[in-house]
Amino acid sequence: MISAPSHQKTGAPPQRQHLKKGFTLLELLVSISILSILILVLAQVSSMVANTWSSGNARADRRANGRSLVDFIARELRSASLPVAQPRDAAGNIMTDYPDLQFVHNPPTVSGGPNGFKYPHAIFWQAPIANDLSAGDLATIGYFVRWDTSTSTPRAMLCRYFVNPNDPAYTIYDNASQWITDTTLDAVAPGDNKTPSNATQPNAYRGLFADNVIAFWAQCHDASGNIIDATTATTTTASTKSFDSRVDYTGADSSGEPKTYTAPTLPHSVDVAFVLVDSRTAALFTPAIMGEIKALSNNLAATSASSATFLEALQTSPSLKRIAQGATAHRLRVYLDNAP
Repeated sequence: MISAPSHQKTGAPPQRQHLKKGFTLLELLVSISILSILILVLAQVSSMVANTWSSGNARADRRANGRSLVDFIARELRSASLPVAQPRDAAGNIMTDYPDLQFVHNPPTVSGGPNGFKYPHAIFWQAPIANDLSAGDLATIGYFVRWDTSTSTPRAMLCRYFVNPNDPAYTIYDNASQWITDTTLDAVAPGDNKTPSNATQPNAYRGLFADNVIAFWAQCHDASGNIIDATTATTTTASTKSFDSRVDYTGADSSGEPKTYTAPTLPHSVDVAFVLVDSRTAALFTPAIMGEIKALSNNLAATSASSATFLEALQTSPSLKRIAQGATAHRLRVYLDNAP
């Protein structure tokens, strides 16, 4: 039997195997470097987005809180009361020691300066909103900024002075010219923890209205919108220094014609303004920063009653620029129901 010839060659070299090509060390290092850069960029973008989101939320919260505050103050301010007439002496001057109501802005009996209650303004009046009617319904109300320096991080507070007619601190009839002083403000200060002012029952932080309000303004206007300065008994285009319902003043009526407003009288309208910061910004406060904020608010009091102007000054101050980033200005004009 003849077998088929074999075509296999003897002694042929083995077939060559093809190996897959891998990354070199240099290529791997370049890839890792590019990936690291991408991760770093993504982290920075994520951080920026998170900060923007947080800042936006904080700004929205400040605006909402600020609107609630000015609306609350406006409701109380709108109902300010005064008697129809007030007795005068033989020379025709108001008898300031006669028991009477009073609407007063920046009263001289309340101190300003670095340790006072005016940063830069304070305002007080009576209105029928008492929550204890045993001695009548005319409560004394007021608003001012106070700084708590009991800790290393100073705390700015907008305080609400509210005294019912049955409270011993209610002295509008007993001491007509000294019913609002540093002493009476201290009697209902945040932290005295009592109500009424001589009671023994706690009432949390009596007087505290809102945290982180670093400056407060009030500006009184006549019927034509001119700013009233009762210190000089005239209207002015500059910032008002004070208003006193027991002082006559010359202003204008709604048509712009000159008019003398005879005491007792209320302003036609009041602008209420303040600057509010968020809690993250308030955590940056130090005694030095507090001192700068106080000085800035009091310096502007003589030239401007605008919270927006104060905010601009914060933004241009190298040491207070960070505070300005977390601050918002709020302002509202309130027309008084019982104004002439």
